[in-house]
Amino acid sequence: MRCLIVDDNPADRALLARELRAAFAGIVLVEAGTPDTFEAAMTGPPLDAAVTDYHLRWATGLDILRRIRTRGDVPVVMFTGTGNETVATQAFGEGMDDYVIKDSASYARVARSLTRALERRRADARTQQLVQVIEQSPNMVVLTDAQGIVQYVNQRHMDMTGRQGDAVIGRPFGDGNDKATPIVRAVRRSLESGTPWSGEYVAESTDGRRYEERATVSPLRDERGTVTGCVVVAIDVSDEHALTRRVEYLGLHDALTGLPNRRLLLERCQHALSESGARGNGAALACIDLDAFKMVNDSLGHGIGDLVLREVANRLQAAVRGGDTLARVGSDEFAVLLDDAHSDASIADRVHRLEQALVQPVRAHERDMPVSACIGIALAPHDAADADALLTRAQTALHHAKTAGRGTTRFFTSSLSEVVSERLALEMELREALRANQLVLAYQPRVRLADDTVTSLEALVRWQHPTRGMVPPNQFIPVAEETGLIHGVGTCVLTMATGQLAAWRDAGIDPLPIAVNLSAMELSRVGVVDDVRNALSRHGLPGALLEVEVTETALMASSFDVAETLEAIRALGVRISVDDFGTAYSSLSRLGALPVDHVKIDQSFVRALDSGGTDVIDERAAALVRAVLGIADSLGLGTIAEGIETPGELAFLRAQGCGYGQGYHLMRPADASAVSEVVRTRRLPS
Repeated sequence: MRCLIVDDNPADRALLARELRAAFAGIVLVEAGTPDTFEAAMTGPPLDAAVTDYHLRWATGLDILRRIRTRGDVPVVMFTGTGNETVATQAFGEGMDDYVIKDSASYARVARSLTRALERRRADARTQQLVQVIEQSPNMVVLTDAQGIVQYVNQRHMDMTGRQGDAVIGRPFGDGNDKATPIVRAVRRSLESGTPWSGEYVAESTDGRRYEERATVSPLRDERGTVTGCVVVAIDVSDEHALTRRVEYLGLHDALTGLPNRRLLLERCQHALSESGARGNGAALACIDLDAFKMVNDSLGHGIGDLVLREVANRLQAAVRGGDTLARVGSDEFAVLLDDAHSDASIADRVHRLEQALVQPVRAHERDMPVSACIGIALAPHDAADADALLTRAQTALHHAKTAGRGTTRFFTSSLSEVVSERLALEMELREALRANQLVLAYQPRVRLADDTVTSLEALVRWQHPTRGMVPPNQFIPVAEETGLIHGVGTCVLTMATGQLAAWRDAGIDPLPIAVNLSAMELSRVGVVDDVRNALSRHGLPGALLEVEVTETALMASSFDVAETLEAIRALGVRISVDDFGTAYSSLSRLGALPVDHVKIDQSFVRALDSGGTDVIDERAAALVRAVLGIADSLGLGTIAEGIETPGELAFLRAQGCGYGQGYHLMRPADASAVSEVVRTRRLPS
């Protein structure tokens, strides 16, 4: 607190200062005994309170009071050696908070008077704030008496229902609004039985607009417990429900082509496998990868590449049968679920139609571009009995088709065992990597988009292989998850990240928080909370310097034990973020119940905003990102956009109010030595 003392008697100022310091811990006193020092105080930092003598050689206490009031409405106590009822009355009339007569015990009374004045101001501010909150609340608020007669409605209620206060206040709740029958019954029950109610229903405004409301009805009681009325708080959830339905749709479909995505493909694939098992007629999955598509993006830009992908999607869609499912499962990879694949001839004919769909070149950018694709096919139940395995087999066959050259089609066979051998070799080498400390961390800064301040880092694991070179995580993390080595990888990352935090601290650099990833397998492991606690305590680090990222898919697919684990981690002071947000089929109620601080917008959504690098934002991708930001805001969660690669993406995210961002456009991941200056300055390299 910053308090001004105005008194031209140094002894009185000293005694008063002593009492104020004793009464208010950490108080900052500004003393003024002359006109110059008083004016200096008036032009300095804002004041929180003031004490002034009335009789000054160069002014009166009323002059001082009026001058202070020009700076703001702060508590002012007048302290004088002579009592004058007229002066006191005038001072109180001009807004003085108290009037204390000087004597030997009055210095302590000044402190008490100032304390009371501050408490009154705080109480008044809280009351005014409460009134503003209710009036400006996005929720509709209605107050009734014990008979259900409306006593108050806020502005939001009038705006939503179209009924002004004078048409509602003084009348029974719901009078003249038959569409509100469920809530009317709830209010009556609450007044009669004293029980609260909550629920959703469809309401209708005076202009006939129908909207969905979520409301709570709470009885009000006096000190004897008698119900004296009730308060109804309701919110229009029409947009939320529409947004939920939209996000659920987008979570199952590709933003660029509108085709089903990988998740929806697997769901339909599993259903088809179950049906084919019952009918005994089998199914097939064909994975299609465009040949040399990267050259299109690199030479003509992502905008042209997107045009090609849309045209390919349209052609393939026209080539498949009505009961088949075409999906986009990767950047330039599609998959077709061939249902009712009852014979080799049937499969061959349908695959041939897919091949023929790509015979003609694609017209884009005023040129004809030839397209071709490799196809890998797996059969069910011959090659696999579940959706994930079938997709894996089809992609294995696709890999071998691409190895053979452009335009090649391959069926999965048991002779592809070398793939399994390579997988086993990678597993053994990864075990050795954990023993030999071959894993290293790269750090990518996260920037607060409002002011470009670097606020944290994400730790990204890399494998420095002695013969393969730097192995990216997408090659060894799947192996680690399949074999259980992910636990060792996670422990290694946690150890290296906390060790680096300690190293920066010991070097005199104030460290930034580091985010580490935890897989669903790691979260389910007994002892993961102890691992986090021990990693922090080993270096004497606060939990606020660590953040845990968990994928949305892992959260949604896991049991409620995961929520307990996250609660325990969060109790250490560690923040929790949901990674790849928007890619899973989320339940908002489930997500809202989890201990989460931030959501990370998946990089596929961010990159789709400006996939051509032209700074022209794709409206479909923009709608998706806005939807995710809206959901995060409705749940009170912070937002982090990952994979920002162009100025256009950055400008759009900043304009939409996204909190934080990271990506190659801001700074590529780098080792600890390269980011130390960023940590020290909190700024990206210029």
